[in-house]
Amino acid sequence: MTKIYLCKNAIKDNSIDDSIILIYDNWDDYGFVTTFNVYYYGSEIDENENHYLGYIKIASTELSLDGQRRTYDIISKQSDNASKLIEIDPLSENIYSIAPTNMFYKNIFSIFEKGKANEILEQLKDITILSPEKYNALQSNENLKDVLQKSLLRTDYAKCVFDLSNVKNQYSAKAKSDPESVYIFLKELTDSQYNDECNQNLNEIIKDFVQNSPFYQEAKFIVEPIISYIVKFELQDTFQQTIDAIEQSFPSEIDLLEKITNHKDISNIVADIKNILSVDEDDLKNETLKLGHYTNTSVLPKLISSTVIPTESDSSSSSFLRLTNSRQLNDPTEGKILFKYLTFKEMDDVGFIHSHVYIASASTSLDNLPMWKQYGDDARGVCLVYDNDYLVHLMESYGSAISICKVFYLDSSVNKLEQLKTKNEREERLIDKLIELRNYLKKNDIDSYTLGELERLALCFKSDKYSYEEEYRIMQNTEQMNEEDCHFTLEKNKTFDFPFLYLYLEKVRLKYKEVILGTKSIDVDYIGPYLKHCEPNINIKKSEVPYR
Repeated sequence: MTKIYLCKNAIKDNSIDDSIILIYDNWDDYGFVTTFNVYYYGSEIDENENHYLGYIKIASTELSLDGQRRTYDIISKQSDNASKLIEIDPLSENIYSIAPTNMFYKNIFSIFEKGKANEILEQLKDITILSPEKYNALQSNENLKDVLQKSLLRTDYAKCVFDLSNVKNQYSAKAKSDPESVYIFLKELTDSQYNDECNQNLNEIIKDFVQNSPFYQEAKFIVEPIISYIVKFELQDTFQQTIDAIEQSFPSEIDLLEKITNHKDISNIVADIKNILSVDEDDLKNETLKLGHYTNTSVLPKLISSTVIPTESDSSSSSFLRLTNSRQLNDPTEGKILFKYLTFKEMDDVGFIHSHVYIASASTSLDNLPMWKQYGDDARGVCLVYDNDYLVHLMESYGSAISICKVFYLDSSVNKLEQLKTKNEREERLIDKLIELRNYLKKNDIDSYTLGELERLALCFKSDKYSYEEEYRIMQNTEQMNEEDCHFTLEKNKTFDFPFLYLYLEKVRLKYKEVILGTKSIDVDYIGPYLKHCEPNINIKKSEVPYR
């Protein structure tokens, strides 16, 4: 755990590692002296280098205008030695801190990974990460009212994040189960939509902050996440007061209405395209669509497991669908070919984009020789056909975070959308929407929001060289999932000697309706007893493809 030291003056000590140093500042806030400059020493960044993180204010219930006014004297409880480091970890429970500007929080979450940053904030008794119980205790403590008003909450930023801490504690499921800072709460605000009461509170707090904040560079760390939240969930009406305040206070910095309108436009176009490609639940319920995938027989115990007797290779009593991060798929043009038709440049031109989308591929080509050769271990493997009730249950359990989409294959021999041939009315509507999207991109800049929309959409398109696969994709967007539902694993890939990132959907047990054995696969007499033990109603049959 990171150590915390107190000191009167900045020092250089090469023996210190992984330590926070609080340097006393004699700034006087109407009688209270609570300010400390915060430095980090340690090899977490650069060995034996000190890094200035920003300044914070620390208060104690022992401070009062007619008594002790300096936090340093209360914390140190030692002789006044300007060069001496005083270890103060842990701080007592009657100590609270907050940063008057965003600099400290921005630096600490930029330098350290989230868990480490949260740990440091907890050690410093930072108000923005307090549990609901501790925050309520702070609010009701009469001894802290003067120092909060005159010192800790003197800046508009501090007042805002103090009030946002209350909102976070009331409405964030994450904050109720684990420590969560306001900084992360804002960054992850678009992960889920909050209820009307929460939104109204947010609107009131942000509106007041914007009206009183003279500098956009400070305000943007709160304003920009709110804008993204408003845009994503179309909450313009609820946040109209905030929108008016932003336009009035920062007219030269951000054209909010244009940003909201543009983002809404592209969101609508992308949603229309996804709707055209998405599988209808009715097609699954009435069995007009059958989806499956090819794999090796060696992984069957992981995919079809006993609900009664665990196997030797897998002690788990249930199997779950595993999805791969979309950046780690086999096709090198994955998620890139659509850009050729929309922006006339390759996806590589925009650099690496981390993806929150995870994919499991499926196909309607369930007994096909090229598929057996490429994905079914040269017909020594199996083709597993999903149980449609399972797929429906999966969609119902994860809501808008999951979708099953048909892959559209783009003719790589042409360069313009107008040149693409269509087979039916549905494909005609799709091309029309893609042309609309291309025209939008010609007129508007491709910002990070637009790029994110395009990146997710592009995963539904591939080169026609892969059209024989007749692929569908089960796609899960972790940005729209609760953190507790995201079960990530790192597993060695058979091709590369380093871990790949996978996501397991553990709300619903994986279930298959049928197993098709490749023509060179294990004899049904050997594999049948196991499959029937695990799934008594599963259908087992041999491939009809003549291949040896």
